[in-house]
Amino acid sequence: MTNTIASAVGPYLLEDSLGIYLKILYPTANWMHDVRFKHYRFRPDYQSSTINMAVEFDEPRHYKDPTAIIKDREKRQIVIDQQYRHVVVPYWLQLYPLVIETLFGLSNAVDCSNDFPNGFISKTCPLPSCFCGGGLERFVQQMKTLPTSIKEQVIASLVNKVNVLGDWQRVVPSQDYLSLNLYV
Repeated sequence: MTNTIASAVGPYLLEDSLGIYLKILYPTANWMHDVRFKHYRFRPDYQSSTINMAVEFDEPRHYKDPTAIIKDREKRQIVIDQQYRHVVVPYWLQLYPLVIETLFGLSNAVDCSNDFPNGFISKTCPLPSCFCGGGLERFVQQMKTLPTSIKEQVIASLVNKVNVLGDWQRVVPSQDYLSLNLYV
């Protein structure tokens, strides 16, 4: 990513910086932020009627709050029923080209990562040990859709957190979450 954009958006991906990157990835799309979806009551983080896409940035509450998880399922179905593509970007991923290709289906995309690694890197980043049951299920399902190299990066970040914090129970609900086998 160019240094000018990278310095303007901060070290890692957030909802606001996602909007900047969507304009780079889809320069002809008309992106609307936090606007009601058609006649429904919810507001996707970003949507474009020019390319029929709704994009959600899944911040930590989408893993910790059961009510948010249930509403997310309902919103996803509405978006799909309206013939829109629904893309979810987890807070623990960065927009490296392989992530962009996986989530958006864009090959040869510009690197929007700011060189911040995928995974649970920030000191304040909520860890899977804080996720509710539905959030853990969402995390596992999202991991299953990722290429092995990205899964390995995320797992390595969890293992690093275990080493830093000194106890796996402070990081993940079971040691199974530290193995690639769970995400196949």
